[in-house]
Amino acid sequence: ALKDYVASGNALRTIKSVAGFNLRLNEMSCTGCHQTHGIAGFHYTGADPASEPRRNAVFVPGSAVFFADLPRRLAIVEQFAAGQHPDFSRGFAARPDAKFAEVLKGTDLYNGWGSICYRGTDESFKDWSCGEGLRCAGVHESAIHPGFGTCVSEAGTAVGDPVEFGEIKMSKWGSDQYCRLSPATARACAIDSARDKKPPIKLAGYGAARQRYDNPEQKTGGFPGGMLRKASCDKLPEEASCGRLAKTGFNDCIGSGKDHKYCTREFTKTAGLRACDKTHPCREDYICTAGYEDLAEAKPGKGTCIPPYFIFQFRVDGHPRSWVQDTE
Repeated sequence: ALKDYVASGNALRTIKSVAGFNLRLNEMSCTGCHQTHGIAGFHYTGADPASEPRRNAVFVPGSAVFFADLPRRLAIVEQFAAGQHPDFSRGFAARPDAKFAEVLKGTDLYNGWGSICYRGTDESFKDWSCGEGLRCAGVHESAIHPGFGTCVSEAGTAVGDPVEFGEIKMSKWGSDQYCRLSPATARACAIDSARDKKPPIKLAGYGAARQRYDNPEQKTGGFPGGMLRKASCDKLPEEASCGRLAKTGFNDCIGSGKDHKYCTREFTKTAGLRACDKTHPCREDYICTAGYEDLAEAKPGKGTCIPPYFIFQFRVDGHPRSWVQDTE
């Protein structure tokens, strides 16, 4: 169909292959839109008022997709104002149209850190490269969407970069499995056939209970890909700012029935995290939280990137709760 369209004298500017056509169809769907460089699946979250505790406040109100698309939308308004016929064409949601590259220069929204990139030869995506000092890394490889990756630091691992790389395998429709490729572990892709027969521990969320049963002393967990952070805010590199993260005891505090304001005050610690703002967004599925004026090492006008898991309004599955809360 694409070849027939071109043969009839039409030109394709964005969709130049079957894979490109598939991606366009996917991003037009609700699921595809939510999965494309969003923040826990959202593209406009809004920012919290100054009265909200900084430990639970959203700093950047929209996703990288939202802010990267503003120049295109502005151009349409300006064309209307000038009495011209607006150009409503757009590139892929995952990557701003190349014609706006100059407007977005100096930001991370086009080919900067955290941008979606491509390492293959498909005509629709072959120009999705990374900017200077960056490389395209496959954080979550997939045979269904081969070659796509994330722009990360080229010289070593910088603050905010992923520290775990893997692939997603689909044995049948609706049955996916994530396998860690790096760093390698003996049980990176293992599935415990008896996992559902093991009793949960406490009245916590299933995932947390499962981890506690398998390895009570386990110190790992969290988001696929992870993020490099500094344990302290001393001598932070340029890309980092001082922020706060939940520490040991946080989930137990919530599970005890105490409110989140108390738990985020008592069970958080300072750390060197990726600095962020509207033009320098976080990686996919990370959120830019408000900066801390009370921390001397925090960069003015910058937020810090953390998993949305730690922002209460993004927890649709709920933090571990007490039996009293569950039965009331």
